[in-house]
Amino acid sequence: MGQALFSRLPLFMYRIGPTTLALTLFTAVFFPVGVAQTTKPTAADPAASVKKGIHLVAIGRCNEALPILKKSAPHMADNDLKLKAGSAAVGLVV
Repeated sequence: MGQALFSRLPLFMYRIGPTTLALTLFTAVFFPVGVAQTTKPTAADPAASVKKGIHLVAIGRCNEALPILKKSAPHMADNDLKLKAGSAAVGLVV
């Protein structure tokens, strides 16, 4: 009968030991919930992204290069680099 009553008590009525209290406070202090809220990284320079994509094509990592080239090539101001990125992307598709 005593155990049935004990299991129905609200959480704040249980006796907690000093070890449990210390562990709870340690966890709350060193692992806060707000850590996961970080700022988004800024957009990378399109020229650097295109050069990275072209380099990935040159070393044969086509699956990684194609999304980079598709995303960054249209935003290029440098026509030479834009042409190289376009030809590398076409080479990947073919």
